[in-house]
Amino acid sequence: MEYYGLLGFGCEPFSNSPDPNFFYGAEGHLSCLHRLEIALRLRRGLNIVLGEVGLGKTTVCRQLLRSLHADAAVETHLLLDPSCQSQHELLCRLHELLCDQHPEAGASSWDIKEAIKHSLLTKAEDEILVALFIDEGQKLSAESLELLRELLNFETNTAKLLQIVIFAQPEFQDLLEQMKNVKDRINECIIISPLNLAETKKLVMHRMSCASIGGPTRAPRFSSGAFRELHRQSKGHPRQIITLCHKIMLGLIMQDRQSVSARLVKSCARSQGTSPHTLFKFCAGACAAALVVVSLFLPSVQKYTLPYAERMHAALAEHLTSKADTPPVTAPISTQAKESSDSALPMHPAENLLHDGLGTVQVPAGASLSKIMAGVYGRYTEDDLEKLLVANESLRSPSDLSPGQTVCFPPPQAYPSQKLPHRIWLEYARTGTLQSAYESLRTLGPEFRILVHSSRELGCCFSLVKRRAFLDIHNAENALHAPHGRTQRIAPLGLIDSGTRGMLFYGGLHFPATLHEQAEPNSDLTDASI
Repeated sequence: MEYYGLLGFGCEPFSNSPDPNFFYGAEGHLSCLHRLEIALRLRRGLNIVLGEVGLGKTTVCRQLLRSLHADAAVETHLLLDPSCQSQHELLCRLHELLCDQHPEAGASSWDIKEAIKHSLLTKAEDEILVALFIDEGQKLSAESLELLRELLNFETNTAKLLQIVIFAQPEFQDLLEQMKNVKDRINECIIISPLNLAETKKLVMHRMSCASIGGPTRAPRFSSGAFRELHRQSKGHPRQIITLCHKIMLGLIMQDRQSVSARLVKSCARSQGTSPHTLFKFCAGACAAALVVVSLFLPSVQKYTLPYAERMHAALAEHLTSKADTPPVTAPISTQAKESSDSALPMHPAENLLHDGLGTVQVPAGASLSKIMAGVYGRYTEDDLEKLLVANESLRSPSDLSPGQTVCFPPPQAYPSQKLPHRIWLEYARTGTLQSAYESLRTLGPEFRILVHSSRELGCCFSLVKRRAFLDIHNAENALHAPHGRTQRIAPLGLIDSGTRGMLFYGGLHFPATLHEQAEPNSDLTDASI
């Protein structure tokens, strides 16, 4: 008997495989699907989908493939791993996909390209749409991307012969920035964002409804606090939501419960680093202890009989050993992380992960250098400005700025947590690149700022936080869990505590000064609106 049968499910509700049958159409994912299908039907050529790890890029890809598969006039191909040692190797793999056969022995790159073009022309004459989906696009080299650009040159007078959709992590943007001839050919560049609280709840309910065999009345029940804690711990990342919910289901079995509380969610999130075998040993030990206690004091209670325990142990053993390679989910920086930091993190701060620079920002229309620096640094000094001008040789002065230009931010000053005043921020979003963080900041408005921090566990993160931080942890937690009205566009996801051990924070030369209560701003600091 599988473990999920004990909870009234006919199949596993929170599998980490991208099963299209469990697809939940969040607003961002549905919009991505519709835009991609329109672009493919119109034969627009190249389309890009960007998103951080675990946001559902692969699920969207599978769902679109499934949708197009029913159309006999559409031929789809999926390249799961585009990493190749040479351009010729990738060309041979594409020939196998698009021509359904290996290239001839000794064929040159020109011969293979001509064979691909002939195949695409033949299918175009039969009015067949050929679409190539590439997952893990961030693994593409510059040479491979140049090859794809050449294939996009195969066209008729009215349409591209090959449609390409690349699903990649945000760092793929860096490669696109270096290859303007490819970037100019992009028809759609769609960025997938995390789920909000309401979408997180709907995702969980949808998956349990799909897996349930006894109707919604038999499915485990989540309290409103449990959903809030689940969203806070997962940051709205679907993969983290699903992985954490899987652990929650195991927790329900261990405790023989049908309701999920915020405390259970928090407990399962803290155990994310526990290996499956360790977890199974803990489950078995806990169940055995419970059986001993019940046999002594509650012999008449039937739900703890040996057959039930045997079924549960067998189900857990079978499932946990088969899922030994389930990837752990990184918990967000929060008060819970701070509570356990003394034993979990090293005594010294993490090494500076930004020695190569903070990243780049593409200048939007109407932006000045002072606005961009204020968005990145919060406040900055003339020394910060001078360092930035030195790092950007094309900028002779702050006024030499034009839309579309790339501004490189030099390595910032690193501040260990123990050397900063104690402050707690409400975190509203988190990205992995400076460019994506700045784009989110422009959407949120001047009351927000980018907070850059790193640790050995999380690496480097760009968080969107309110400019004014809290002095007291209790006030910060109250603000985090307070109900948010419809007038507020976005709800906070969690807390970032400057006292969390083992962390580094990054900013301008006067970053620590900006953490003090804002009375009169220092005369040598500049603070412009976004």
